[in-house]
Amino acid sequence: AIFPQDHGESESLLKYAGMALVKARQTGRNKCLFYSAAMSQQLRDRAFMESALRNAIRNKELSVLYQPQVSLASGKVVGAEALVRWSHPVLGEVTAGRFIALAEETGLMNDIGLWVLERVCLDLAACSVTGWTKVPVAVNVSPAQLRDPLLADQITAL
Repeated sequence: AIFPQDHGESESLLKYAGMALVKARQTGRNKCLFYSAAMSQQLRDRAFMESALRNAIRNKELSVLYQPQVSLASGKVVGAEALVRWSHPVLGEVTAGRFIALAEETGLMNDIGLWVLERVCLDLAACSVTGWTKVPVAVNVSPAQLRDPLLADQITAL
């Protein structure tokens, strides 16, 4: 961070230099970066998205969609893949590519993953009650979830 272009106060300069240091570490070893206003904007955007994702979990903005797996030979549905989706009231549909990595980095993936597993179990139970033919459903499990020693017990409980 450069005085006085970036800021005139030492506290702000240190904060900006810290942002540049974090960004330099993210881009690899032995790097030197100067602070830019874009770094502050990225930090604000990330904080906003993290807060919005926490609210999405709490406010039930997440949903599960099922992508059918079809046999090429018979043309029949032989399975499905469960896909988590996020519909934000202001941002609209947030792509999984935008929020899954954030969820993993912030420790929210276990909560989301467990919710998806529970939702799939409930949906499959509802299908069996209505007489729909059951098909296997694949659920993606994050590496963060796989590191959780409670995962097997949580799946068994579901």
